[in-house]
Amino acid sequence: MRILLFFPRGYDNTISTASVGTLAASMAPFGIASIAAVLRKAGHDVRIIDATLRFTIANREWARRITAWQPDIVGFSVITSHFFDAYNVCQLVKEIDRISGPCSAAFTRRGDASVFCATIRPSIW
Repeated sequence: MRILLFFPRGYDNTISTASVGTLAASMAPFGIASIAAVLRKAGHDVRIIDATLRFTIANREWARRITAWQPDIVGFSVITSHFFDAYNVCQLVKEIDRISGPCSAAFTRRGDASVFCATIRPSIW
């Protein structure tokens, strides 16, 4: 199965250069990297896109890049500051590819929101 895991930007991309806000929202996506390792070990073809350091790329372009790979499942994992970008990209992926799937949120014990939006191709049901 082809699985793409996306870690969104989480800050305003209209700023033309890196800012304190940009750097504060930038962190390594260790959670989805761990998930990717387990999925790869199970034999799945997995890609990770970390959008945090590519601040000039708009959400619609991320969605286009995601759908161009034609994954069976797309997972979005974020912290609170990334929520709106994650949800927006998830909706754009669904709009571009016209595939269905849930968008849901889970909250950690610390109160951070982790969003997992998935788009799933009907052919894998």
